[in-house]
Amino acid sequence: MEQLLIKVEGGRRRAYPVGAPARVRTHLGDGKLVYGTDDGWLAIQLDGETRVDEYPAERVIRLEVA
Repeated sequence: MEQLLIKVEGGRRRAYPVGAPARVRTHLGDGKLVYGTDDGWLAIQLDGETRVDEYPAERVIRLEVA
């Protein structure tokens, strides 16, 4: 079971994964999960990028780590 750290920032709840970040895939490429919001968005940092963008959770696929 994964552990999450819950924080409230700007009136929104964010859930940060504790430990190694989950690897995910979006329509723009692969990256790591930074946090999830209480209104259904996931913040992703794509590989090779420094910025973090939010994507609708239903459009993000978790990758299995071998």
